Amino acid sequence: MTTTVKIDAHLGGEKEVKVIITDNGEIVKGFALQDGESAELYVYDGREISVKEVEMTTLDAQGPVDRKVKTQTEAQPDEVKFYYLHDNHTFSWLHGATIDEVLDNAETMAKESRCGMLCPPILLAGGKELRRLKEVAHAPCCGDDGKWLAGKDVWRKECEGDSQVMRLVSSNSNSTTPHDG
Repeated sequence: MTTTVKIDAHLGGEKEVKVIITDNGEIVKGFALQDGESAELYVYDGREISVKEVEMTTLDAQGPVDRKVKTQTEAQPDEVKFYYLHDNHTFSWLHGATIDEVLDNAETMAKESRCGMLCPPILLAGGKELRRLKEVAHAPCCGDDGKWLAGKDVWRKECEGDSQVMRLVSSNSNSTTPHDG
């Protein structure tokens, strides 16, 4: 799952908020926020966010911060990926150049793996994840098709309400090798 972290800087004097983003212990990005600035970031899996008020000239073992980079979300996604989580905890890439095609592909996967899950779409830039949507749909274990259908409907509405997902869904084609497993 993905957690949204909102940071609002309320500072005085010569202070700033230093933000360091790591993924499995490796620094992904560092930046500083000045008084009145904010950032909305996302944590998931091995991603962590460190937030600290510091003097503007402070450097530490992690090196200087980039004052030109204000938020992680400034990068614009150039790709969206859709996955289905099988009941054996492996993933399959859901092909489709439209939301309907992705959902049809998910339906096929759900028939093969009855206790799986339609995962939230992942938005990427240059092959790196920027953010994930939130909604999931659980496949019908034990024949509860109503929950599956309702979950797919909520998932679809979230996708359709996200302009970046809708702009990029056609990039979810067979032109690149899917990463199954």
